Amino acid sequence: MSSNDFETQKKLSHRSVWHVARWLCEVQGQDILMFPPPKDDPDRGDIYANDLRVEVKAITRDFFRPEEWPFPEIFICRADTYDAADPKPVAFFTCNPALTFAAMVKTQESREWWSKKTVTDTRPGRGYDYEVYTCPTRFIHWRNITL
Repeated sequence: MSSNDFETQKKLSHRSVWHVARWLCEVQGQDILMFPPPKDDPDRGDIYANDLRVEVKAITRDFFRPEEWPFPEIFICRADTYDAADPKPVAFFTCNPALTFAAMVKTQESREWWSKKTVTDTRPGRGYDYEVYTCPTRFIHWRNITL
């Protein structure tokens, strides 16, 4: 991933968090709390919806309905990040680039089915391995997140 690709992904990630927060508030009627991105502090979470922690990711591959999901499973998050999280997230949203559709996984109903997978960060200057939690696609709740 070039530095330009990294910046594009970072912008998409921030846009996704704000979009899902707005969707949860305006469409779902939930009270929202957000924290600034951490510097040296532990990650406090992307969004708190009705006092429950929600994490949001963006991917660069398009999908607009369940049949178009481009992967055999869904990545939940880095294993070390989840393991250290307090409180644990209740849901994980993965948004398409257009911010019209999201794959949402609820922790409570899926956690026992998660598995760990080792992946490599291929961005320039990185190249290290780390573990992520993955979940079978049958636990995905598909959400139209159009505002």
